[in-house]
Amino acid sequence: MKSNSIIGIAWFNKEDWEVWKKISEDNLEDKYEDWFTGASLMKSKLEDEGYNVKQVTITPDNFTNWCRKNNK
Repeated sequence: MKSNSIIGIAWFNKEDWEVWKKISEDNLEDKYEDWFTGASLMKSKLEDEGYNVKQVTITPDNFTNWCRKNNK
């Protein structure tokens, strides 16, 4: 049952956007507002499908520290 399924979505702060664009291997949108619109639409779509969606805000520092610690 989807209502019991939890999906986590990485969420970024606007003030970190330029750093994310530099360190990400993904092809991120040039503007934070474009990413935010797409991420918000995806979150709404998943919720409409019955998923319990959790936004998980991550910061570049925490992410890169985790990557180094876990050899990623």
